[in-house]
Amino acid sequence: KSALNIKKEVVELDPTEKGLRKVLNFGHTIGHAIESLNLSKLFHGECVGLGMLTLSSKEVKEEIKEVLTKYNLPTNVERLEIKEFLTHDKKAKNGKISCVFVEKIGSFKFVDLTVDELENKMEEILWKTLLVKALV
Repeated sequence: KSALNIKKEVVELDPTEKGLRKVLNFGHTIGHAIESLNLSKLFHGECVGLGMLTLSSKEVKEEIKEVLTKYNLPTNVERLEIKEFLTHDKKAKNGKISCVFVEKIGSFKFVDLTVDELENKMEEILWKTLLVKALV
């Protein structure tokens, strides 16, 4: 099946985004925040790809990074102050944001993270890579 057909099936099974359809938000929480502050330097899909890196296990992160690199897509960005955008995310409730985390390709789980926890994940993945490159 193509990715588009899988997405179509998920949307048809959950048209009001009450359950499974939430999985389609993978990478979007952080991606939208980056997109909002990046002043159109990156496309939507590039921002979502960066978001996917932050909410994956080490194994999955390496696979995603490999694909992004193969197609000359970004795997890091300059440090951005995204806290305000995360706080206003539509999935934010009671100080936490429901996110999709991928531990293994083909599976996922929903995790509720605070804005600070999300920022820490970004610090570990997106900004650190840039810092290491700058030091080399």
